[in-house]
Amino acid sequence: MTLPLLIQSYDDAVAAILSEVRLAGPGDWVRLSVWILEPGETSEELLSELVAAAERGAEVLVSVDGTNASLVQRLWERTVTLLPRVRRLAREVEHLSCVERREPDHAKYAIFRSPARPTVAVWGGVNLGDRFRPWRDFVVRLEGPEAEAVALKVLGEDPEFAYPPAEGALTPVANVPASERFEILPAFRALVTDPAVTRVRFAMAYLDRTGVAEVLRPALEAGVEVEFLLPGLANVYQDSNFMALETVLPEPGFRAFACPHMLHAKVALAYAGDELHCAFFGSANLKRYSLRYLGELNAFARGIPLASELEAATNALFAESEPLELPIRYWRLKAIVEERLG
Repeated sequence: MTLPLLIQSYDDAVAAILSEVRLAGPGDWVRLSVWILEPGETSEELLSELVAAAERGAEVLVSVDGTNASLVQRLWERTVTLLPRVRRLAREVEHLSCVERREPDHAKYAIFRSPARPTVAVWGGVNLGDRFRPWRDFVVRLEGPEAEAVALKVLGEDPEFAYPPAEGALTPVANVPASERFEILPAFRALVTDPAVTRVRFAMAYLDRTGVAEVLRPALEAGVEVEFLLPGLANVYQDSNFMALETVLPEPGFRAFACPHMLHAKVALAYAGDELHCAFFGSANLKRYSLRYLGELNAFARGIPLASELEAATNALFAESEPLELPIRYWRLKAIVEERLG
């Protein structure tokens, strides 16, 4: 079995997807699901290769969020989507399908099934579009049974997760709105209130007061030390990030840090004493929508090299960041609007 591979750059993530698309042919099944699909050289190359795979006979499905949630984000950031282009291609190219999702789904993954090769899954926090190149993000490539487990998870065809996750394994966890399954919040809560856990280190793009109330405060009430890293200047939700942080920053046992880069990773490292207990990572932010409504795809990594790789990558982000202390400057009215919309 091929070990899970941690990918930390946008270009490497796209390259991993492209390499699998180029292998796809008759009898193969390709499913690409993203929250945002924006124009750019990388998007154009990927669309071209997806069309070529469909023309070779692979069944290719491209799924893009089409709800008001992503529309609001695009309006906020003044960006556009390639979804109309993909819909047009789907009408023109046999074996190419396009889904404009009406169930809000924030998960980002590419899954490749083939009768001739092991299943491959490439998934994490990366959207598609050239402007995401400099963002700090994590993506994982899986092959074989673990990739197939991810495929079954996003399809809603596997049992619900159990905590604690198995030692020496990767355990996928998902919100699947179409199957009325929401595992992300119970997974976070189980992790931070685990009696074995004494410290949790978060690197997270976005936070709101629901994330504080449902995850961070239960951790602190259980006596867990919490370190939280946010982007110093986020692409969206900057003010709501800081408003939520302000409510918890004075608490004993809580420390916050600002990353000098656009941090888009979503990872929690849980420690038992000085030992890494497990890592929990994927697409889910500590926000109301991620915890309760959006489709999301995360996984526990426990006792495997990937967990140590995530620890090293996360610690590197903390090392280049600065502590945050009160008072924090933000616009409260804007923060309330951001929290309501996002």
